[in-house]
Amino acid sequence: MHLIEVALAVEERKITKEGKIMTTTTQRGRGEGSLFYDKDQGLWTGQLTYRDPATNRRVYRQASAKTKSAARAKLATLKEAMAKAGSVASSVLTVRHAVENLLASPPARWHSPQTAAVNATHASRIIAAIGQVKLTDLTAQMVEVRLLHPMAKRGMATTTMVRTRGLLRVALNKAMRDHGLSRNVAELAEVPNGTVRVSQSMTKAQALQLLASDMTPFWRA
Repeated sequence: MHLIEVALAVEERKITKEGKIMTTTTQRGRGEGSLFYDKDQGLWTGQLTYRDPATNRRVYRQASAKTKSAARAKLATLKEAMAKAGSVASSVLTVRHAVENLLASPPARWHSPQTAAVNATHASRIIAAIGQVKLTDLTAQMVEVRLLHPMAKRGMATTTMVRTRGLLRVALNKAMRDHGLSRNVAELAEVPNGTVRVSQSMTKAQALQLLASDMTPFWRA
């Protein structure tokens, strides 16, 4: 079982348990979700329940806040995501879950050991910088400030930053497809200017000048 599946299973057990101990409840129409106050947690929680069409399993998604109005607003956000994507990303899933899930089931084109090694390096940078951020909380600004800008300050090449952001983009696209993430903020993050590798190759004029010089047959071969 992948790490992302374990996290979802733990969340489902937790939500089911919380559903049994909820105290003050505001019931709504079908598909509208519900609001309840959990005395043990001291929080209002908005909960949305729907059936996954792929597995036919009941799925629970919830968001908590200290006030009823804030919980109601978060419930509205869950319903909006449901309306757009047909599912809602779990609030327990992090960037680390998404990236490691991608590495565990990579695209077919990532078949060479060299590609796998390079992508593992990009992944380690992402996880170190923003791995603990929840997917539902991630913003383009976080990607820029926590991941890309520090890479630029360390003198990394622009192409390296583009490829690191590219791996994050693929991971978030997979999370959108498989786990209901509503948007891919990596596509909005701007890559800062990094170092540019200066080519050491000769220009055409330099090559012609060299060939015109007094070279031995060995060097002309």
